[in-house]
Amino acid sequence: MIPCPSDDALATWLAGNFPHDDAASIRGHVAGCDGCRARLSTRPSESDLGAPLFLHATHQRFGESERPPSPPLSWAPPSAFDDYRVVRPLGRGGMGQVYLAHDEVLDRPVALKFVAADSPDPRTIERLRVEARAIARLQHPNVVAVYRIGEVRGRPYIAYEFVEGEPLELLPKPIPWPAALRLALGLARGLAAAHRRGVLHRDIKPANVMLDASGEVKLLDFGLAKLADRPGAPALDAGPRAAPSSAVAPAPWALTDMSALTTAIPVALDAASTLGTASLTDGGMMMGTPLYLAPELWAGTAGTSRSDVYALGLVFYELCAGRLPHAGLDVHAIASWVTARALPPLRSLCPDVPEMLAAVIDRCVLREPEARFASAEEVQAALEETEALCRAFQIVRPASSPASAQDAGAGVVRASFERLAPRAEALVTRFYERLFAREPALRALFPPDMREQRLKLAAALQLVVDNLRAPDKLVEMLEALGRRHATYAALPEHFDAVGRALLEVLEELEGDAWSPATARAWASAYAQVAEAMRRGLEAAREGVVSSTRAPARLHAAETRFATSADASLAYRTAGGGPIDLVLVQGWVTHVEAAWEGALISRFFAELGAWARLIVLDQRGTGMSEREGAGAPAEQQAEDLLAVLDAAGVARAALLGVGAGFAPCALLAAAHPARARALVALGSAAQMSAWPGCLFGLAGEDAEEAERALRSGWGEPLFLERLAPSAAEDGAFRRFWAAYLRHGASPGGAARMLRAHAAADVRSALGRVSVPTLVLHRAGDRAVPAAAGRDLAGRIRGARHVELPGDDHLPFVGESGPLLAELRAFLGVNAGGSPVSSLVPSAALGAASGG
Repeated sequence: MIPCPSDDALATWLAGNFPHDDAASIRGHVAGCDGCRARLSTRPSESDLGAPLFLHATHQRFGESERPPSPPLSWAPPSAFDDYRVVRPLGRGGMGQVYLAHDEVLDRPVALKFVAADSPDPRTIERLRVEARAIARLQHPNVVAVYRIGEVRGRPYIAYEFVEGEPLELLPKPIPWPAALRLALGLARGLAAAHRRGVLHRDIKPANVMLDASGEVKLLDFGLAKLADRPGAPALDAGPRAAPSSAVAPAPWALTDMSALTTAIPVALDAASTLGTASLTDGGMMMGTPLYLAPELWAGTAGTSRSDVYALGLVFYELCAGRLPHAGLDVHAIASWVTARALPPLRSLCPDVPEMLAAVIDRCVLREPEARFASAEEVQAALEETEALCRAFQIVRPASSPASAQDAGAGVVRASFERLAPRAEALVTRFYERLFAREPALRALFPPDMREQRLKLAAALQLVVDNLRAPDKLVEMLEALGRRHATYAALPEHFDAVGRALLEVLEELEGDAWSPATARAWASAYAQVAEAMRRGLEAAREGVVSSTRAPARLHAAETRFATSADASLAYRTAGGGPIDLVLVQGWVTHVEAAWEGALISRFFAELGAWARLIVLDQRGTGMSEREGAGAPAEQQAEDLLAVLDAAGVARAALLGVGAGFAPCALLAAAHPARARALVALGSAAQMSAWPGCLFGLAGEDAEEAERALRSGWGEPLFLERLAPSAAEDGAFRRFWAAYLRHGASPGGAARMLRAHAAADVRSALGRVSVPTLVLHRAGDRAVPAAAGRDLAGRIRGARHVELPGDDHLPFVGESGPLLAELRAFLGVNAGGSPVSSLVPSAALGAASGG
């Protein structure tokens, strides 16, 4: 009789790293040995190379002396090497052991992973290197970072980011769907980054997803990853390389506790040649975690991005439902279950999950690969649209009982809106179907892709519902929307068609909850909307600026004021283009004095030729409240939101110049439904991180700048850094000096500079999900160009463009390239016509939020 193999031999066999004859011998032994099967069933749930790269929750619950004992390690690294000081073991998996270490040079904790076996097989070592190369391709906040791959005493190792928290495996489930959506988005973004770079993960499961101390998710353990031949050009969905076997091979044993472990699984011999892991695993063996394997993998088909998507969907499903339907089955039963049955629709188990979210998850876990999303990038896009709609439909319950008939009606509308929130996608989609059926001619005024329009409608409805108890604010906002719709050739009767379509869809979706009182409340609320918009439309129809050509001179509306936390905020609107563009400038501004400067007014006219431009004075400057100069970026973001509400803007492109980018970024991160796009110009994630940055000065540099500011106020200060190309222009120097005097007091300007230096939005940038453009002039003397490159690298999918020139102020120097990049990004041509799905050409702002 063959003696029982050692733990290391079992681990190596499970990973598929024995020669075929030896593997067959061990397989035969295990099939007939109750003791070996028991040993396998109690193995820790780590991946094949995986041991935790994080501080496990159990380690947080026990003191050092009380920590449960770890399994004995047959090999240990030296206590110090390559600038690392080893602190303690973190854990051991099937083939990997991980230590907590301290990077003595960079003063940070790291996780060091080594091959666990006494005599590492060459293929095991190569798989460790594949893992390192896979993660090294990725730089993403939702993927664990790899710092270095090295070797000590003949053993390779990987130095990883050390993540403190707990894996999703230990998270009590089910969790509320909003929390599940947030986690799903982070995980989808991390996997999408991998797919973009040609990396298949092939072992997505809760144990390989970390929830860190800040609540962000990190995708871990790329030990089974497969790399495309060329980075950046992945062929991740090529399908099977040979016809898969029609039968699923039975496993030679039933291990009831192994369904969630990464292991080697026998598959049909005629399918073994098609396995993507064939070069690194034993023939006839499939590597993976049985519970999360896609149906096609059991038949021997090579893994693709769609099989990663299946596992991703199972993780989402489990978060919402609490347990997978096939959990707890043995390996053979799992294979039979997933290849013969479909998962129940998620809403049959979790009726509170919104239909649009359940539809995304259900599509991920379809049995047929071609019916799923093609990659995690498509999953990410679907989840981001879902999140935007869910955010737009978030309801804040009233704090007290209604005190009047008007308040009572508002309460009925709000309650109805809250009931409809889980069906937001159906509401906005069916509304447009009804509207176009009633008014077919209106369809031509909308873009072919209606996704942007549906998001705008959701945001517009939310704005109206939120302000039903604030009629003054609501009327001002709706009249502004009505004025805008003169540029879209809207007619008064169009508002009647909108009202009828809206009420019909509301009644249809409310079902038995729809009552005469609900109908009256909605009809009354919409009557207020339509009446206010008609007034605005009629007032603007005679003097509207055409959006099809640039005006010779742009005329701004009168200065208006929004209120935020009892502070008055001045803003102006100009132009009649098809998109809202909010310009937030850093430091000192004045919304009226700006129009007296030739360069600024020309820049505003260029923007207003193809957008509805909104410019504002931040708290502490210009015509806004002078008290509160130097308010933190978080307060500035709340102020910006108040201006959007007052100007009737449901969703805007946010353009932040210099320090004006911080509130734009915070708003986009916290309220993505209100931001269609985010643009940074001459900005930084943290101004103080860049030596010499005018808006990040500290210590003696800051004191010197403040002395110059106080002693020279009334002079054209800082022009040599803000606008070197115009620093010797006498007319511009006189304008700039007067502009600063009008815009702030010396003390207020100094407080604002200090606030800009204190602002740090790095932590928020990872939550930005809207399309982002980072523009920076290569020779910017106020904010170095390297700060722009750093900023772009912190935002998922951000586009970075360096422009020629040395000026920081956007209206100085050659502005043509800047405007061209901005138009191209936002999807409009020079005449204002939409050219992409980013830009709506909607005719009904009450319906579209336009």
